Amino acid sequence: MSNFTNVDLTDFFNSWVFQGGFSHFSVDSFRTTNIGNSFEVEVFMRQKLRGKEEFANSNKIELSFFDNLWNTKTEIIEFSGEYGSQTFNLDFEPNTVIVENYFIANISEISDSVMLRVEHNWVAPDDFKIEIPNLIISNSRYWEIKGIFNENFISSGKFFFSKKTSGNLAYLDNNWMYNSADSLVLLYRENTNEDWQLIDFTKTGSADTGYLITDNLRKGQYTFGMWDNETYIKKIKNKISILKIFPNPSKDKFSFEVKKIKEFKISICDTLGKIVFEKDYKNFKNRISWKPEKKGIYIVNIIVDNKQLESKKIIAN
Repeated sequence: MSNFTNVDLTDFFNSWVFQGGFSHFSVDSFRTTNIGNSFEVEVFMRQKLRGKEEFANSNKIELSFFDNLWNTKTEIIEFSGEYGSQTFNLDFEPNTVIVENYFIANISEISDSVMLRVEHNWVAPDDFKIEIPNLIISNSRYWEIKGIFNENFISSGKFFFSKKTSGNLAYLDNNWMYNSADSLVLLYRENTNEDWQLIDFTKTGSADTGYLITDNLRKGQYTFGMWDNETYIKKIKNKISILKIFPNPSKDKFSFEVKKIKEFKISICDTLGKIVFEKDYKNFKNRISWKPEKKGIYIVNIIVDNKQLESKKIIAN
């Protein structure tokens, strides 16, 4: 196939043929800059995995951009690994970017056209930025509500849960719902920069299957949580990484994400131990961008109270 198309298909076969599971692609966030009569839109992508261990490379993902006037444009973003970004030039300012399942929306009031898109993402949602004691977040799936809403749009949303292991609609939440559905809660966040929060809901159904219903459906992400003290303690003992770096390696700048903590120092040194960048952060919310002056290998350290919490290697090429 490569001989006929002149396209290197090595990454495709490595990811989609020679290993099981699948990759999930989502728009993590986007940033718009007005330049004259056009707009530069930098889109940050994320790849998650289900049932596989290695991230796919040479990914080509179709994106659709929309604004409030229903202008639309479709582009292709290309990236490798867990994270990637690319800048596009548009002649309008988008408010929604969409990547090319069970949910019900009950529309209570509408006075004009709206675009409503519900994405059922069959991968684990991001974890809490700041833990809520004894509350476990789903490790299986989350929903994202996107679209163009007018100010009079009112809708409720029904999110289906099931811990069944046989019959119809089985194996949805059974691998993390160890308690009764009485302990189940609905979580919401507006975007990936925000933390998950508990929201009001009503529950229908049995102890094994049913719906969590919100009366005020908003754009953003929804998932389930469950009060479970025993599982929460096990989770804390198996603490996950607080530092994520993308892209890595990089030919230009690096972006750093730091989770779980708000106050810290970031220190970057070369292989000789010379510090090339160091800065203290308080009330940290967003990404850190850094561009090395020279090619080479660097070590990124996260420090709290003069103690190193995590250290990772990056490659500038």
